[in-house]
Amino acid sequence: MEELFISHGASIGFWCGDVKLLVEDIRELRPTTFCTVPRVLDRIYSSLIEKISSGGLLKHTLFNIAYN
Repeated sequence: MEELFISHGASIGFWCGDVKLLVEDIRELRPTTFCTVPRVLDRIYSSLIEKISSGGLLKHTLFNIAYN
């Protein structure tokens, strides 16, 4: 799969190996395509929902408008 992407001009980036730093790695790499397993997506989603919920009514409302 990597070779296919590279042959079409894509660049490949790898995470540092620490799940706790995965979001920082994603922020730095800014991937167009992100291959992962469902458990990692669940963790990212849970973290996002937790931050939105603790951000107050305005942030929660804006999130719901943007993603629903």
